[in-house]
Amino acid sequence: VPEAEAKRLIQEAIARGAASFEECPGDAPAAAATALEADIWESLNWRRGALRFYVASTTCGLGKNDATPPPDELRKLATELQEELEVGVKALGTMLDARGGDSLGSRLPPQKEATAYGIYGTTHLLGMAFAAELAYVRWLVDADATWKATSLRLLHRYVYVVEVLMEGCGWDVRRPKELMGLLGGRDAVAAALEDEWGDGPASITAELRRLGLGGGGGDGDGAVV
Repeated sequence: VPEAEAKRLIQEAIARGAASFEECPGDAPAAAATALEADIWESLNWRRGALRFYVASTTCGLGKNDATPPPDELRKLATELQEELEVGVKALGTMLDARGGDSLGSRLPPQKEATAYGIYGTTHLLGMAFAAELAYVRWLVDADATWKATSLRLLHRYVYVVEVLMEGCGWDVRRPKELMGLLGGRDAVAAALEDEWGDGPASITAELRRLGLGGGGGDGDGAVV
């Protein structure tokens, strides 16, 4: 459906009372978000990204924890989906950025509000988890370091939001933590935090300890608990 037609249909639904969103434009909304209104722009990109996650989930057999095929098998299944995986990550990142930000490229020190990570509701949080897993699967295709870094950044942000900024919310972090382990464990997470936070070893060490990765050095294959 063309974006103009999608906008018209959604606006008609809102006028009928079939859809209702609280407008919160953020500090620096994207140009497209201003034109379409942030909620509509988010909805379009959520649809684009979520559909591709569901395609990947069905094709590759993605599931909770050990229900997903092992990496070597998953790599073979994902090879034909490379373009779709990339489009899915980009769309979900655009949804997170609709009210300002750069979720796929920005480096942020620890934040006190979930909105700083583009999380304005449960759909945004789910979108972040979807984007992180799609980036992980895309990394498996050819071991491109960019996709590994993107996945680790989003995985950690998701876990940080759920466990620290929304403590007690009940959202599951087992799959994101499993993916952290598959992406390299302690050493990989430490490198991602150094890139993301860049404020010296003290806070990074504390965060690794909070994640259950408090040991020093190692071969990098430790599990996140």
